[in-house]
Amino acid sequence: MTWVRTDDNAPNHPKFARAGLEAYGWWHAAVCYCNRYLTDGFIATKDLPHVWPGLHRNKIQRILAQLLAQTCLEPHPDGVVIHDFLHYQPSRSDVARLKAMKAEAGRRGGLKSWESRAPSQHTAEAQTRAPAEALAQVPAEPPSHPIPTNQPSHPIPRPPDVALATGSKTAQPTRAEQLAALARASGLTPDQLAAETAKLMRAR
Repeated sequence: MTWVRTDDNAPNHPKFARAGLEAYGWWHAAVCYCNRYLTDGFIATKDLPHVWPGLHRNKIQRILAQLLAQTCLEPHPDGVVIHDFLHYQPSRSDVARLKAMKAEAGRRGGLKSWESRAPSQHTAEAQTRAPAEALAQVPAEPPSHPIPTNQPSHPIPRPPDVALATGSKTAQPTRAEQLAALARASGLTPDQLAAETAKLMRAR
C-alpha cells in the first residue's frame, strides 16, 4: 500500500478553484488510483470510469474537459496523465526499490535476532547434555553383596566308604568294617550280627 502526497493548500489553488469542487474531487481520486496501481500518473481511457465508480459517462467527460482546460491533466494518445504526478508522488520503480529494501532489512534483522539467540540456545543444549554425559562416564559400582551361585563355597566331603573313580587302587575294607556296615544295614549291633553269623556257621 502506498500513500498520496497532497499539499494542504491544494484546494485553494486557482486551477482547482476554476475547475470546481467536483473536478477537484475527481482529480484527487485519480491521484489515489495511480498510486494504488502504480501507473506513474497515467490512466487509460478504458479505466477512466474506475477512478470514481458510479459516475455517468457524460459527467466524466465534462470533468475531464475542465481539468484538461486548467492543465491539471495532460492528454495522452491512450488516455490522460496527471500533471507533475512524479514531482510529488513516488514512481513505480521507487516503490519497488523501497519494498526490496524493507524486505532485505527484515531479513537481516531476523538473521541478527537468530544469531543473538543462538549462543544462549547452544549453552542451554550443552548444559542439558553435560549431566547425561557425566553419568555415562561414571563406572558401574560392584554389588554390595556377592551374588549367590550354585557352586558350594566349600567342597562337600565324600563318605569314607565311597571309592573315588580316579582309576587308582583303593584299600579293601577289613572284616570288622564289613560287619559294621552290615550291622547298620540290618539294624543290629555288631555283637548281635556276629552272634547270628556264628550260629549260621555252626548250622552248616
